[in-house]
Amino acid sequence: MDAKTVAGRWRPVFLAYLLIYFMPYAIERPHWWQVAWLVPLCAVFVLVYWAGYVAARPGWIAPAGWALNVIGFAAQPLGGTWSVFNIYGVAAVARIMPRRSAMLHAGLMMLATTGFGIVRHEHWLTWGSDIFFGALATVGVWSRLDLAAHNAALVRAQDEIQHLAAMAERERIARDLHDLLGHTLTVITMRADLGARLGASDPERARQELEGIAATSREALREVRQAVAGMNGRSLMHEITRAVDALRRAGIMAVTEGHADDVQGEAGSVLAMVVREAVTNVIRHAGAGGCSIGVVRDGARVGVCIADDGATREMTEGNGIAGMRARLDAAGGELTVLVRAQGGVVVSAWMVQKEKKALA
Repeated sequence: MDAKTVAGRWRPVFLAYLLIYFMPYAIERPHWWQVAWLVPLCAVFVLVYWAGYVAARPGWIAPAGWALNVIGFAAQPLGGTWSVFNIYGVAAVARIMPRRSAMLHAGLMMLATTGFGIVRHEHWLTWGSDIFFGALATVGVWSRLDLAAHNAALVRAQDEIQHLAAMAERERIARDLHDLLGHTLTVITMRADLGARLGASDPERARQELEGIAATSREALREVRQAVAGMNGRSLMHEITRAVDALRRAGIMAVTEGHADDVQGEAGSVLAMVVREAVTNVIRHAGAGGCSIGVVRDGARVGVCIADDGATREMTEGNGIAGMRARLDAAGGELTVLVRAQGGVVVSAWMVQKEKKALA
């Protein structure tokens, strides 16, 4: 909705000012012929006002404004306050864009009204009031248009903010689902392959692997629901435990350092996702024999460091690392990915752990 449409909602109300024309009739009753001419004149006024002012068609504004001015001149012999029609005309042309054109039309109308009043020997208050109230009407119309334009801009900005927020939420869900399902499907695939190999030689172990696949699938379903609902409450300690189990099942020796049980809140949730994605990459791509997961602290900052001894010497960041980096950036953290010369990758992520406020 544009500014003129918003401002136009109240324009029919302004017809109430037409009652000013009839105020002199309270002092001196009009003749019948004045009333006979006034009725069609007012009907023409309403039609012109509606067409050029309420309908707000740009090409009709200036002609309608001048027509209202002429109606005022025609109404002068009928005994009412004829200058009220001229004020309507000035208010109408005030909506012309650009403003310089509006000022030109309004100025010429006021000048015409002044000349008409002098020629007709009207009291100076009659045409003087037209200049004063015409100027007020012009300023009032401009103020309404500016306010309507400002409000429309705010509505557009609010719609844009809502659109961006929806996009950000979709991106968050996409990143979480990528991290959750990427890790989980890797574990399920690995355990399914192991179960298939052990089916004939060790049925009991194969059954255990199948039960583990079912448990992993149920856990993944729960975490997907949490991710979609925006309630990722996974703990860093729990994620490290799962990562160590996944590494060992993949035949990779896992070593942990530091304490993660007290890393909670947003820092714990974000760092847990980093551990999950980094370990998934180690299992899939590194070809490593060993991997270490360390929890480190530096004052209020807490971080995780995942290092493998694989053969990687060159690496291009994919969706997983890009997702980790975006999540950390959004949470005020930082991510470093280092490829070592002797082979292997070191992923380090840092967050500031906010202290919980004690209840009074």
